[in-house]
Amino acid sequence: MKRPFLVIGTAALFASYFLFAQNIYFAAVILLFVGFTAVVLTFKGKETLIKTVLIGVIFLLLAARIYIVDVGIQEKTEQFRNQTVNSRGIITEIIYKSENYSVFTLKITKADPDAAREIKASVAVFEYADFSVGDEFVGRLEFTEQNEKYKARNYSQATYFSFNANDYFISNTRPFSVYSLGEDARRLINKAIYSTGVDNSTEVLKALIIGDDSDISDTFYQNVKNSGVSHMLVVSGMHLGIICGLVLRLRGMGLLRKRSTVILCVLTSLLLLVVCFFHVSIFRAAITYIIMLVGMLVNKNSDGLNSLGFATFLLVMIYPYIFYNVAFLLSLSATFAVIYPSGKLMTLIELSVFKKPLSPVVSSLINTLGMSLCATICTMPITVKYFGSFSLVAPLTNLIVGYAVSAALVLGVIATVLYFIPLCKGLSMILYVIAKYGCRFFIGVVDCIGSAELGVVKLSSNGYVYCMIAAVLFVMFLAILCSILQKRKDDGDAQRKNT
Repeated sequence: MKRPFLVIGTAALFASYFLFAQNIYFAAVILLFVGFTAVVLTFKGKETLIKTVLIGVIFLLLAARIYIVDVGIQEKTEQFRNQTVNSRGIITEIIYKSENYSVFTLKITKADPDAAREIKASVAVFEYADFSVGDEFVGRLEFTEQNEKYKARNYSQATYFSFNANDYFISNTRPFSVYSLGEDARRLINKAIYSTGVDNSTEVLKALIIGDDSDISDTFYQNVKNSGVSHMLVVSGMHLGIICGLVLRLRGMGLLRKRSTVILCVLTSLLLLVVCFFHVSIFRAAITYIIMLVGMLVNKNSDGLNSLGFATFLLVMIYPYIFYNVAFLLSLSATFAVIYPSGKLMTLIELSVFKKPLSPVVSSLINTLGMSLCATICTMPITVKYFGSFSLVAPLTNLIVGYAVSAALVLGVIATVLYFIPLCKGLSMILYVIAKYGCRFFIGVVDCIGSAELGVVKLSSNGYVYCMIAAVLFVMFLAILCSILQKRKDDGDAQRKNT
């Protein structure tokens, strides 16, 4: 089997879907069945015995993990229903915050009863509370049923329990943790970004660099959705790819060695993970990139789809219900689109339209448009399912603003680094100003296209089924046609060589 982890990751996603639907045994059966099939297909002799056994063990571990999580949730839920939980923990995410009501995710470190220790819980406070990520919470928690509206979201992030807070205290003197470290890093980055003033471009630049879109207006965000460029304001594989691409460019110029390049890219991935509080989209991207970088270090090219499958498998192991995380699904489908159908589309264009090597500029433009088109089609079922619409002009919008956003992100990251280097603040502020011009261009294009709702197609939530069929047919069409044309080209080359 050429891509065992692609099969493993796909089966893990299906198991995650059936797990949340309370079909725990069906989820386990799927894993065992696909695992058995993978073993049979992989086994071709004694030389592949270790690989075969490894795949079988992986599926057994995943099935066991899903079963244990499901049973554990049921047991602890019954226990928490009957008693108050005295807890101490760290705030890891702010879900909602207002003057008289707030909800946050709490990582409980100490608790009575001990069953609540080391769990993540959604905690509601029915009064004004001043807190931030990384603060320590001490208080009494009363169990409450999960709100069905947010249950899928909470479960997808391993937040299985919901509580109301009573007799609590929140300490702003934060204990050291990766969350307090991430919050401190975000504050320092915000300070650097705000050094050149505050306006709409500042908020967009902040969203590009650290994924913080809390200060972006609802009207502008709706325009972003209508334009089909929401992914640009969520730190994900695109952002990590641009930043790591900058590092790889330095290696191409001979300024970095291979080992230094890999280490720097891995550290960049880990830093983004901490700054973004381990958001699943950047988590998935970081795992995928780290696998590819390790492959580069040992002089072995990593297969993109196999790396994506392995990252998916790891995430399902950590978050068994991750199938219901919208950000993860969008990130996963968009990455798949860039890796597979986009490459097939580019090959198809070169073989059937131009039939000769393209210039770097033309190739870049066509590649950007092709990636955007494939990403739009592959994410279409998800956007229709959860948002009821998709944008037909997304490929064009991405082509128009893509280079400006990439330049703004690169300049913003360089400016942020220079801001904290002595004697470099002046240069940092100049780069920030240039980066903000790119953000203003992005705002202008998005407001123009989004406010007019050009190309916005609205469908019922059930329309995602037809969109999914269309996306699958599109990918199959590209794969089959590309294979036929490639075979014709190879046969032609072989015939010319013989003559």
